[in-house]
Order: sequence, then C-alpha cells, then structure tokens
Amino acid sequence: MSNVYVRIVSYMLFGAALGLSVTGLATFDPATGDFDMLPFNVYSAGAAIAALLGPFAIFKRWGTK
Repeated sequence: MSNVYVRIVSYMLFGAALGLSVTGLATFDPATGDFDMLPFNVYSAGAAIAALLGPFAIFKRWGTK
C-alpha cells in the first residue's frame, strides 16, 4: 500500500474519532492516539440516523417506483 493511501486512511480514522468525541460518544486524545468508545443505546442511535436520513429519503423519493 502506498504511503499516500496510508495517510488518507489515517486521516479518515482520526477524523472519525474526533467527530465521535465531539458528539460525546467517545473520548479521543490526539496527542497519544488513545480512543475509548463510550456505551450508547443502539435504539437511540438508530432513531437519530433515521431522523437524519428522513429528509433525504423524501427528497430522493425512496420507496417509490
């Protein structure tokens, strides 16, 4: 794997870890790279994702032929 791909993947992983820590779902220390995922309710996460995808589903008219 090329050095560029390794760098891109690491940036994506650090960005995801930082995003989870900003939302309060995890703790992340960028100096040490320590990432701890906090417990969360799967049903609440599913409801939040459905609420975020709902407007896109209406806009894209998903579920219609």
